[in-house]
Amino acid sequence: MASKPLVFKTAAKAWVFDSDADTVTQITDVNYPGAHTYTISALTSVTTTATATTSAAHGLAVGDGVTVAGADQTEYNGTYAVVTVADTTHFTYTFVGSATTPATGTITAEDGRTTVPGIVHLDGTYYVMIPAAEIYGSGVDDPATWTALNFISAETETDTGVAIAKNLNYLVAFGQWTTEFFYNAGQPAPGSPLLRAENMFLQMGCASAKSIAQCDNSIIWVGQTKEGQSGASYGRSVVQVVGTKATTISSPLVDIIITADDLATVYSTAFKHAGHSFYVLTLVSSNITLVYDLNTHTWYQWTSMTVQAPKSVTSLTYSSATGLATATAASHGYADGDLITIAGAGQSAYNVTENITYLTADTFSYPVSSSPATPATGTITATGYTEGYFKLVKHTATGTANLFADTSAGKLYSLTTTEDGDSGVYINQLIRTQIIDGGNNHYKPIEALDLIGDRVSGDALIRYSKDDYQTFSKYRKVDMSLVRSHLSRLGRGRRISFDVRITDSISVRLERMDVTFGGE
Repeated sequence: MASKPLVFKTAAKAWVFDSDADTVTQITDVNYPGAHTYTISALTSVTTTATATTSAAHGLAVGDGVTVAGADQTEYNGTYAVVTVADTTHFTYTFVGSATTPATGTITAEDGRTTVPGIVHLDGTYYVMIPAAEIYGSGVDDPATWTALNFISAETETDTGVAIAKNLNYLVAFGQWTTEFFYNAGQPAPGSPLLRAENMFLQMGCASAKSIAQCDNSIIWVGQTKEGQSGASYGRSVVQVVGTKATTISSPLVDIIITADDLATVYSTAFKHAGHSFYVLTLVSSNITLVYDLNTHTWYQWTSMTVQAPKSVTSLTYSSATGLATATAASHGYADGDLITIAGAGQSAYNVTENITYLTADTFSYPVSSSPATPATGTITATGYTEGYFKLVKHTATGTANLFADTSAGKLYSLTTTEDGDSGVYINQLIRTQIIDGGNNHYKPIEALDLIGDRVSGDALIRYSKDDYQTFSKYRKVDMSLVRSHLSRLGRGRRISFDVRITDSISVRLERMDVTFGGE
């Protein structure tokens, strides 16, 4: 066997990949704390009590769940609780009805034991944990061999096991409400070599095993604390342990988002890119991906754009007075500033990809570069995009490349700083400012805005709100290639905030926004 064989598992089963022999072998040791299938060599009954004889040691205990299958007399088949265990090859269970005895067929029994997510390799031993928060270890450098007494419980407080992971040279045992750390203390066999690091106990559990990710010398997860007795309300936050110190890294807004989610489907990963380290948390039910930059301590939202089915445009006209085309597409669903592709018009000037201005639920307008005949002819369509959570959810690195797998298509993508698109679709960049009042709450002119950043060949879209993000103006374009990227005539108000949106395929760094207020 290879010196460090690869072990991978599901909740019930585990396998060993031996790179030297190029083989994959299932772990069948009866002491491995996952599910096992046993051949039943004899199955008899007295009234509704069935006695099973297994051809090998079964490892079952009273109260364990067991699924019997393959009996020709179907009354024997089903999932039951073990009633008695006479020895290592016999157990009994109670079934419903009456059945011929002995049973016939190719009969098997599978126990219902499972392990929680995660497997840890520490000083030659492979560790897994069961929901009862017991941590089991393999033989040294031998993941196929397990002993019944090589276990230790995470029991500083009674809790349910959620997951295990490794951080530095510690095994981290995540419970529902608590987190404990273990280290290799060289305790003698046949017991576990682990001991609990008493000073590292956390009154913070894990809300989702799928939220756990490691980055640099830290481990990050969605934690939760219990307020009051079991079943009471709880609070969630994102927790990072660096070395032996735990810190909450989520903001109050992020806490609100993750607490509201049902955590039914969660993805997480962590990676380094362009000098920054990122933790990526995707909440599918909320259709949101939250990203934390460990260097700047800033949270972002990342998204993916998916091409929609084309919508039929029933009317398309042009106004020479405004230079705008007006399209009618029933219940188009587009928002102001969305990038839309118009195709199929007999007059080619209409066929463009442009940021639209929302007019009504059925109409929108966009600029055209010439003066086409009006109305347009042809079979005209409008194609937009749906924005959702960031689809790249699993990461690995090879050489200098960061590779990601998506959630459904089975494709690998490479993350790079030299591309300004997202696999053929645009990247929707949106920055929302805080509320700006010029130092007072007086009603005053808002004379101008200057966007300070890289000079690149492309546009930024800017809109504003004067009522605390309740309503917004229409987007206006700002040319980023000009010496001064400037907007004027912003009206009057007491307070103002801005959205800056970029859909052009450009790479741009924005430094700041200068807002000029006039006299009162």
